[in-house]
Amino acid sequence: MDTILNNSTRESSVYLFATVVFKNSSASLMCTVSVLLCAHLACSSAMGRADDETARPERVRDRLWLWPHPTGSYNDDFIKNREDKSDIEPVDAVRYMGLSNAYFIRYKDVPALPFHTYYAPFEQLQRVTWSLTGASGVTSAEERDHALGLAAKNDNIANFIMDDFYHPTCHLPLHWLAEQGAEYPVSLTVRPGRPTVADKLRLVQTRWYTEEYRSKVFAVDVSADGETFRQYASGQLPNEPAGTMDVKLPSEPFVALRIRILTAYADKNGAEMCGLSRIELRHDGQPVVTVDWSADASSTYLHHAPSNVVADPVTVPMPASLSPEQLRQLREQLVIAGRRVPLHVVLYSHQIKPRAAHHLQHVDAITLWTWVPKLLTDLEQTLERLEALNLDKQIILGCYMYDFYEKQPMPLDLMRHQTELGYRWLREGRRRRSIHYPGRRTAKVLTMPATWQRCSTPSNRGRKPAQTRNWSQTPRPGWRRSPPTWTWTPGDERWPGTRNSCWAYPRPSHRRVDSTARGRFIEV
Repeated sequence: MDTILNNSTRESSVYLFATVVFKNSSASLMCTVSVLLCAHLACSSAMGRADDETARPERVRDRLWLWPHPTGSYNDDFIKNREDKSDIEPVDAVRYMGLSNAYFIRYKDVPALPFHTYYAPFEQLQRVTWSLTGASGVTSAEERDHALGLAAKNDNIANFIMDDFYHPTCHLPLHWLAEQGAEYPVSLTVRPGRPTVADKLRLVQTRWYTEEYRSKVFAVDVSADGETFRQYASGQLPNEPAGTMDVKLPSEPFVALRIRILTAYADKNGAEMCGLSRIELRHDGQPVVTVDWSADASSTYLHHAPSNVVADPVTVPMPASLSPEQLRQLREQLVIAGRRVPLHVVLYSHQIKPRAAHHLQHVDAITLWTWVPKLLTDLEQTLERLEALNLDKQIILGCYMYDFYEKQPMPLDLMRHQTELGYRWLREGRRRRSIHYPGRRTAKVLTMPATWQRCSTPSNRGRKPAQTRNWSQTPRPGWRRSPPTWTWTPGDERWPGTRNSCWAYPRPSHRRVDSTARGRFIEV
């Protein structure tokens, strides 16, 4: 972590997030943390640090961040059955890892508004990134105003981030869905801008990730004046994803077309919910353009509007915590106390769609996460897919060190794959061309996890098992005993041992590390 970065690397836009769950059988420590290695293009000003040519060489440690949650965030959550519970405060977790930068996300309304009292311990950190949308994408105008006010009073707030910004089903194909419990028949009406002729209508069944929202029996009505409807066809959609049914229409102009869903297929719980993914019209074998048509329905489920069945998918923004216009207006407010605070957003690999660009054009950096660990083997292709959107944004790679998908520790081979890949990208200074500005802009990742007890350098591979030493006998340089906590001196960048040593940090016996705690470190 104390490797000196050369000039080429320092000019890179490099990030790493890593969410980790620490498990310590003797200390009952369990906290969700993220490691972020970062360097902006012109990183000194972007991260709120003065551009000083006489400053010491930049090291990997300078680019490491932790992402701590409030104490106990997962104690009663979906991984609550773990033996160890979280009992460490966010800033203590940062110091525990020997770092001084933190990303902090509001989790289940913790901390409460206003933030100033809770933020007091964060003032000792060098840099902080604070959330504008918290876990699960929760946000409000009041919360955002408090966050902006916090940045106005604290210069060490270097960035804002929007966590879980996109709706969980945003990556699915466009649908119109009716609300649960809607009264049948449920009607969907589309209207062209002018009288239109079509002799064939195709209805496309939903492609929901479960077997829900599948329409069954339907009827098709046509209106020449927009008020009086006449039924021309009926049928039954197949009970399969994207199943289709074609019906004939009269070869005469119409100004409104109504589809009435009379029944729906029951799901595994017996509920009958309906919807459609698309309607397609043809006349004399040629497609009828419907992208400028309007649509309405007697029932609509949130984020799944009737217009989705006739729209060009690329033109429809993905459902998110804020609309693109709200996001644009928010970004204009991020000039605070004479400085511009960059805006970051969380994007999962399965959310990389052209539709995401409607929001992403209004952010400064994209944090990319892979929720299903087995997909990490395609990490290079995933990053290339994101770069292919040509958004000219700094890209941040998120590395989970705990498998929340399967509720188990991250497999070591996958952890090693993503960390070594990121480290190689940094060393190579890999770059991509910008489409908005001349020259090149880097958007790659670097990783060197502090909890990985084996260095990725070739000289350390295949070495003997670790030797342990008593912390109290051989304290780590840069740490000193100063009750009631262990204190790290940020100015000290040296680690004991050889150049290729990795170290485990002292373990707290309770919420804070007191002077009687007997930490240990490991040399590999």
